[in-house]
Amino acid sequence: MLLRVETSEKLQDILRKHRVVLVAFTGLTCPACQLYRPVLEKLAELVEKLPVVEYVVDYDPEPAIQLGILGTPTTVVYIDGEPVEGFVGAVDLPDLAEFVARIVARHDVRLARKLEKLAQEAEPVIGYMY
Repeated sequence: MLLRVETSEKLQDILRKHRVVLVAFTGLTCPACQLYRPVLEKLAELVEKLPVVEYVVDYDPEPAIQLGILGTPTTVVYIDGEPVEGFVGAVDLPDLAEFVARIVARHDVRLARKLEKLAQEAEPVIGYMY
């Protein structure tokens, strides 16, 4: 299940409870964010061990400001509560799974393998992107 978070306190709580977390910083009026949401939902559904968070910056921009995020959607992988790597823009499911697998490979081999398999086998959720 995709976790929609609107406060920095709730985000910090999730980051403390889980070793690896994917956070997509989104905006309420961002068209690319609306397009990206089904990809995030599908990843959350298929990889239950990976918390997938949609953080809506409109409600509490502080975490995005701290990371220097200037555009949405911006996706960041956190490991042990620290941001490790991220990108700006929306990608489809195979590319997102491959991105996360590459980052978590040194920290959680089983999760990385599951994500690699998903990257190879997953059908695109949104297909062609602008």
